[in-house]
Amino acid sequence: MSYYGSSIAPGKSVAAHYHNEGDEIYFIVSGHGIMKLGTPVESGVKWKQEFEVQSGDFFTVPPKTVHQFINTSDEQVLAVFGCDKNHLGNDRYVI
Repeated sequence: MSYYGSSIAPGKSVAAHYHNEGDEIYFIVSGHGIMKLGTPVESGVKWKQEFEVQSGDFFTVPPKTVHQFINTSDEQVLAVFGCDKNHLGNDRYVI
């Protein structure tokens, strides 16, 4: 597992995507936004859950779960996430 830092600008989002193998672990260092979780389907995504996240939150996204982070605040969101190195390469499927 590798760990990465990420900064998401106000009003921006991370593209909806999923990974076939391994969990992705998130820690929100500062800021707040919305995390969406769903299932990949032929026509796109069947969204199942949406929840607010904020500084101090820690959560895990299981494999084959579409996820998208949206910064709904007027400040940068800083996050640390841990995952297999392939999540940023061969095992990243953007919806």
